[in-house]
Amino acid sequence: MQQTIRVGIVGCGGIAQGQHIPGYLRTANVEIAALCDVNEALLHTVGEQHSITRLLTDYRALVTLPDLDAVDICTAPDSHYPIALAALKAGKHLFCEKPLALTYSQAKELYEVAQTAGVVTGIGFVHRVTPAARLAHQLVSSGALGEIYN
Repeated sequence: MQQTIRVGIVGCGGIAQGQHIPGYLRTANVEIAALCDVNEALLHTVGEQHSITRLLTDYRALVTLPDLDAVDICTAPDSHYPIALAALKAGKHLFCEKPLALTYSQAKELYEVAQTAGVVTGIGFVHRVTPAARLAHQLVSSGALGEIYN
């Protein structure tokens, strides 16, 4: 019998509603134990849609919940690093949408904190295998678009 994994999701926008929440709801041994978003109206709407009653507006409160096993970050990229750092320092397993951080030094720090905490981490890169992403990779790699600057 598998142990239930209790996840707290930070960010209730499109990626959470379209991918993360439906994925967790289809997984037998995962429970969405809490939701967090700074937009209270959105937070309550998503909570009601999925019968999730533990709703928070501050990620620092979410990551310290003692009965939470993991944190899933579905926020804007510039907020990933501080949320991830807080979750890892609290000893929570972590799944974060890309990018994990905005700089190499931030990402390296998160890696080191995760290693010290002994937690499992993951980064969402699901679109890298979509047909559009593969075509873009092929076009860039082939040189068909010329020199790419950014």
